[in-house]
Amino acid sequence: MRYELGEDLKQLSFIYKVSYNTLKKIKKRSEIKGDPWIKGSRTQAGYERFTEESEKRKIEIEEKINEIARREINQIQNLTDDRYANEDILLDADFEKAADIRLNRVQKMLSIRKDIEKVYSDREKAEIEKIRVDTELKKMDLEHKRIELELKKEEAKEYLK
Repeated sequence: MRYELGEDLKQLSFIYKVSYNTLKKIKKRSEIKGDPWIKGSRTQAGYERFTEESEKRKIEIEEKINEIARREINQIQNLTDDRYANEDILLDADFEKAADIRLNRVQKMLSIRKDIEKVYSDREKAEIEKIRVDTELKKMDLEHKRIELELKKEEAKEYLK
């Protein structure tokens, strides 16, 4: 389990006073039986689970923030409709000033909440996703180049024989 969490097999053999070769044999046997020991697999699975839960939580927070914004905007709209329901009033400067102040307060509050909760706009999410995809493509390209290098090394060994 500690190996699957990312610790080195040699260090574990020293800690548990077991031959390194014995641990390697047990590892090989587990791979054959279908339950392979993969270094860091539990850490990676835990991280994936954490990010999935984190994304769900962010979606819930974003929905809650949007619900608050809708409620505030509806209140401002209702107050505006009530104020101007009487056709005698075309423009009430005091009311407009109060509505503008309230609207600015709501915008600032929502902006601060989104910053605190790390909720991003659709454009920011798209940029983050683009960066993530670019990183994955670079990793794949690097792996491809590594494999090509290994093949060239093998060809050079064959050529020298």
